[in-house]
Amino acid sequence: MGTTGLLLATLAGICVACSSVSVKMLKNDLSSFETTFYRGIMNTTVIYSYLLVTGKGSLLHGIDKNTLIKALFRGVMFVASVALVASVNQNMPLGDASALIGSNTIMTGFLGIFILKEKWHLPEILISIVCWGGIVLISRPPFLMGNTEGAVVDDSAHRFFYSMLAMCSVVTSSLTMLFARKIGNRLDAGRLVLISEVVSTVCCFCIIQSSQGGVHWPSENA
Repeated sequence: MGTTGLLLATLAGICVACSSVSVKMLKNDLSSFETTFYRGIMNTTVIYSYLLVTGKGSLLHGIDKNTLIKALFRGVMFVASVALVASVNQNMPLGDASALIGSNTIMTGFLGIFILKEKWHLPEILISIVCWGGIVLISRPPFLMGNTEGAVVDDSAHRFFYSMLAMCSVVTSSLTMLFARKIGNRLDAGRLVLISEVVSTVCCFCIIQSSQGGVHWPSENA
């Protein structure tokens, strides 16, 4: 079982890396919300097809109000996380973006103290402090380190701005995982993910319609 888990985790990491590269390639053709919208359509179609095949196609059957509210909140955090990650991947070097976004394990442990009432022991706290120090070195905030790149100030401000967006994505991503735990066995994983994808797709469509006047297809050269 442990070997299977490690294999799945490795495959998930490869898929995330491929997704990040794809988002980077779409930088000049699609906004982060359009990228998230198309992603949501694809994922919703695949997951709902799976649920139909497995006989779990009734999305809201047997879900109580409290669980539904938590699932919808998780969906909002999910769309915020995906859109922020897409924006960061489009505007930062992928290595730096991945390092910052990968710190969500630290944030998840910290927020878990308050949301799940889990304990955080001293070794975990010390390791987290070291990791956060690494994040500061990567993001190089201008108010602490000045213009460390030897470039124009706008370049440093641009880097810091998207570093902060990356940290916002870390918080929303952590909340997404924590609320999946909080919901627990009251809702199966397939329907929980589907609710998140539906909320993601609808939210992105509304934002795109109001801010960009509609969704457009990526060009053939994208």
